[in-house]
This record gives sequence, C-alpha cells and structure tokens, in this order.
Amino acid sequence: MRCDGVKPVCGQCIHMEREYDCEYTDGPNLSPTQVLERNISQLEARIRQIEAAPPTASTSARPSRLSGASGGSESQSSPIRERESASISDPSDIAVPSNRALDPHPAVIRLLVSIFVPLASQLGFFLNVPRFLDAVYMADAALRRSRLSPCLLDAALLWGSRLSTNASIRAYETKLLARAVQSISDALPQVASLQHNAVHIIQAEVLLSNYFFCQNRYLEGTYHCSAAVALAMSCKVNRIRSSTADVESADTARPTSFNLPPPVDAVEEGERICAFWSVYTLDRSWSVAQGAVANDVFGGVQVDTPWPVEMSVYEERGLPADFRGSNTLFMFFNDPSPQFSGDGLSSLALRAKSAALFEQATRLASQWSPTMHNFDAFYLDVLRLDNLIRHFIETLLPLNSLEAPVAPETAMDLLVTHTYAHAAAIRLHTRFEIADSILDRRDLSAARAAVAVLDCVNLADLSFLDPIMAMLWTVVGQALIESITQLGGDAFVDQRQALVHSLVRILNALRKFTPVCPLMTSQASILNGEMQNRGIL
Repeated sequence: MRCDGVKPVCGQCIHMEREYDCEYTDGPNLSPTQVLERNISQLEARIRQIEAAPPTASTSARPSRLSGASGGSESQSSPIRERESASISDPSDIAVPSNRALDPHPAVIRLLVSIFVPLASQLGFFLNVPRFLDAVYMADAALRRSRLSPCLLDAALLWGSRLSTNASIRAYETKLLARAVQSISDALPQVASLQHNAVHIIQAEVLLSNYFFCQNRYLEGTYHCSAAVALAMSCKVNRIRSSTADVESADTARPTSFNLPPPVDAVEEGERICAFWSVYTLDRSWSVAQGAVANDVFGGVQVDTPWPVEMSVYEERGLPADFRGSNTLFMFFNDPSPQFSGDGLSSLALRAKSAALFEQATRLASQWSPTMHNFDAFYLDVLRLDNLIRHFIETLLPLNSLEAPVAPETAMDLLVTHTYAHAAAIRLHTRFEIADSILDRRDLSAARAAVAVLDCVNLADLSFLDPIMAMLWTVVGQALIESITQLGGDAFVDQRQALVHSLVRILNALRKFTPVCPLMTSQASILNGEMQNRGIL
C-alpha cells in the first residue's frame, strides 16, 4: 500500500488501525526508528575508532581472574555440573575452535551451559529453559544449529566462561567473546530471512549487552542494547495481543520491520512477550544508569504487549484466548491495577516495572532547575510518581516474610526489584527534596530501606547479581554519603555513625561480586573515592 502523505497520520495507517506506527522522516524531530538508527551508527563508528587506536597499558590490561574465589557460580553445585566436571579430566584440554563453523566439544558445551543456566535470570535470559536445554543437548550439531541460533549458543557459552571460577575455563573467555561478537554480527543481516531465529538473536544481543556492562565497557554494552531494541521493534513484539491493530497483517512495506510467523504455541508466544519486556528493562535501566538522560527510544512508541506471566503459566495454559492489550505502560503509570488475574506480578514484570520507575524518576528529576517557572506543576508530577513508587513497593513481597530456605533465584529477583524501586525514589528526590530535617528526607529514607533489604538476604549464598545492581547500589551509597556530609556537629554523632555503617554495608555488597563483575569493582572505587574526599572513614 502506498502512503498518501497526509499528516500527522496517513490515511493508510488510519485504515489499518496502525496510527501509532505511522512515522515521517522529513519533520524537524527524529522518529523513534531514526533515533535508534542514529544511535547504532554513532556507536559503530566509535567502536571502530577505538579498535583502530593503538593499545595502551590502561586499555590492554585485563582484570585479574581470581580462580577458586569464594562465591563463584560453581559453588551452586548441581548433578549436571558435577557429572560434566568429572567428564573433563583436564580443563586445559578444553577445545574452543577458532573456526566458528565448528562447535566446541559437546562436553564443554554442557559444562558451560550448566554454569550459565542457574544464573540466567540475572543476565536477561527470557527463553523457555527446558526448550533451550533440549536444543543445546542435541547430539547432531547440524540439527542443533537449525533449532538454536549459533549466536545465542555462543553468548551463553561466553557467560558460562565468565561465571566460572576455574582459571582454565576462564582462559577461554577471550576466544569465546570473539566467537560471540562475530556470530551476532553474521546473524543480524540475515534476521529478516531467518525470522524463526529473530527472538534468539534478540536474546543473544541482550546477553552480550549485559556482558559488556558487567565488564565496565559501556560503549559496547550500549551498542548491543540499542541493537536489541531496534530488532525488537522491527519484530513488533511491542504489539503482541494488541487490541488496536492486527499485528499479523502489519504493513510489510516498512524496510525496518517484518512480521514474525505466528507462534506455534503458548510457550513461544510467552517467549516473545518476555523478549519485549527484557529488552525494555535493559534499555530503561542503562539509558539512565549514570544519571544522565539519553534519547528516549520508546518515546511515542505504542506498547500493547501484556505484562509477562511466569513461564510455567505459558507452559500450562498461556494467556486467555480472547485477551487483548492496549497502552500497557500508559496504564501502569496512570492506573496500575492489574488487567486480569496474575497480571504484572511475575518476576520479570516486576523488574520491568521497577526499571520503568527508575528511568522515569531520573528523567523527571533531570528537568528540575532552581529557576524553573512551572515548579508547581512539576512538583505535582513528582508527587504523583512518588505515590506510584510507594504503591509499587507495597505490592512487592517483603523479603523478611519469606520462609527459609529461600531459593537463590527468588532471593536475587526480589533483591534487585526492591533495590530498583528504592533507587527510583532516591533519584526522584535527591536534587530538590523539601524537608524540615535531613533525617526526614525522602531520599535518605529510601536509601535506608535499600540497605535494610540486605538484612533479609544472605549475599554469601549468591554468586552473581544483575550488573545493574552495581549502579543501583552506587545511587544508594551516594545518597548516604550526601546525608553523612550534611549531618555535622555533635548533635548527630549517633545518626551519622549509623549511616556510615550502612554505607560500609553497601561497599561490602559491591566488593562481594568484584571477582566476577569488574563493574562492581569500578563502582566500589567511585564510592570509596567520594568517601575519602568527604572525610568519611
């Protein structure tokens, strides 16, 4: 169908009920698609520039690998891992072919995947784990490649190596990284012709993005995050079960989009729903992680995809056949009550909501200025968002209500989600808090609440956390440092000491994960430097 050029929405898009997808590229502002394309082009150019520069001591040095470090992922033993470890008598004999047409030895694949899977939820893994493992463990390599995109397998193996505490396995991380990066580069140009693998490629991009963020390599992490967003939007996974458009009959004339084939069952539909919310969470988190507000690639984008439910629900029955979604995010920010039973309460849904609040709080707070003319209207927006954050926290399962023993995955999910929400409150109030006393400040109370969450979790039982926790704990730590600095004089000695104790707990939490996450090391160093500059400790 030919566009008739009518603005702001052309007649063909109105006829197809796709007003939200209608974009013009000749206006003064960039469309969401153009923003994504520009971001990716800029990042590609910057990466080429860095790669072309001669190596220096500071850029070529790699963080030390602490073999056998306490808290490594192998400490979470499993029968699979024990069997596979026993089948490799000498880890130095592990073969990772440089030729990507050849897969690593099957025993190596099984070992690295068994390390990866228990922590996959912290890495943005959203696919159905049993189906993923069924494909991984296929004896026929050619059949496996037809069922499982090679770039996804390479990304999972890379994470398995990173999470390992075995120095010999860690030694293959560089080669596995090269395989993963080249594999995703080869897959992207073919995604339109290999549509059955598109969701796998999105998954690989999410895993690679989190890998680079974990390594404190923001540029590459942002590049792969942008690629994941662009691919997800091209697949239109933001319009699954839409009540405003028939996604399956979407306009295929747009060169940047294509239709995925209909899902074969409820599980595959669930994977697509989870794909969107995982990508959304990744982008919302890291676009404002350092406090700056980046281009909002989701600005003006229609999101009708329902909140994800737990994967077991998709396995058992899926969504109601007649369910249709509309304006999911708009409804959350304006009427957060569930649309149907169980809606928005899964671990992924709660994490996506908390990331949305974190991003929105950062974006709103960035608009504040001491000389702003519309402060009253602005502060009303702040109060509305603060009320939503409070309401969201009240809906979360309190960690101190869990009966021991708590599964590590449950503890990790709740820890991350609670910390996200408290960090959102801190970001919202830090710059312009109005309070009679420092101790009554909303950002300080949120920082204390974030520290209190640590009382309910045994970090010694956790070998890894979502890399975004490095940034969230830094937000908490900086709020504590600011309050400690302002609490001068003898009248507040006890309160100040209590806050210093809380700050040390945040530092110790960061240091707990430094052997496997260089970003934790970097952020702990930042907090430690700020403490020294303020004369704390």
